[in-house]
Amino acid sequence: MDTLIFNKVGNYINALVAFIVLQGLAYAFYFGSNTVFNCAVHVSKYLAETLSALFLLVALLGVYGVRALGRIEATLAPEYAGILRRLTRGKIVVVLLFGLFPALLTFCYGVLGAVPAFCSSLVS
Repeated sequence: MDTLIFNKVGNYINALVAFIVLQGLAYAFYFGSNTVFNCAVHVSKYLAETLSALFLLVALLGVYGVRALGRIEATLAPEYAGILRRLTRGKIVVVLLFGLFPALLTFCYGVLGAVPAFCSSLVS
């Protein structure tokens, strides 16, 4: 029974990490390929800040979830606690990288970047 629960907890951690990675990659692809959305991020009031804050929230919740599930995993297999702790830290690094990437991309482009000239014709 413990191995079944251990495997399920490991699958939940991997699914959470995969969600964060896919979300970051999909957003970056859409952001890089859609000029109308890029202009909307510049022109719309508080859109860049709101999107960045939501991506930060998802990243923080992802870190919390991976950390909590990693602790559960370590209590289910105490003989492997050291290696499980290292694996959990690695997964947290991945969640932070792919969770913060869309937030930084949106904030730097939407708030810190200059508005491109072609945005006035695309977004009215």
